[in-house]
Amino acid sequence: MKKILIGALLSFISLSTFAGYLSSEFQVGTTNQSLGGESGTGISFGLKGAFNIDRYSGIELGYQNYGEAKLSFGHGEFGETDQTLNSHSIDLGLKGMLPLRDGFSLNARIGLSYWRYESSVFEQWYVGRVSKFNDSGINVYYGISGQYAIYGNWDIGLLFQHIELSLAPITNIERMSFHGRSGDLSLNTFALTTGYKF
Repeated sequence: MKKILIGALLSFISLSTFAGYLSSEFQVGTTNQSLGGESGTGISFGLKGAFNIDRYSGIELGYQNYGEAKLSFGHGEFGETDQTLNSHSIDLGLKGMLPLRDGFSLNARIGLSYWRYESSVFEQWYVGRVSKFNDSGINVYYGISGQYAIYGNWDIGLLFQHIELSLAPITNIERMSFHGRSGDLSLNTFALTTGYKF
């Protein structure tokens, strides 16, 4: 996977020698993480670089940190169980842009995301035991955004992005030491963006 990402990065850099222009985008917002019927929200941020072939299409490479989300469940005779989720990704995808009037544009994104996921569970009922689980993989992400040119080459905007992480099933042996929620992890990100065209 690392060789693929390095190759993609080199290809991305080489594209800048052709017609078109480069741009960057910083994102900060919140990501809702939903797992096994429970959900939590944390602060997230991301950074993307793009080679824009023309006004209507581009290729993006970026990093996304989905922040930390906490789930609480098991309110009963055994007390509360708290599960903390952390995930981040490297994304490579396509971006379509629809320029509108007065500096506004609508954008659509789709691509592949190489993600890493970590989860820790604090079990109050079991003398404060902490158990952990982690996973990684590749899944499709997609999103939409709106941008407005504010001054020179700068723009601001709003972004929505979604990805479903296909987590590996927890085995019976792992279940003996990990009592957290499992299943596919759904991530919905809402963010403010600021971008610059080079």
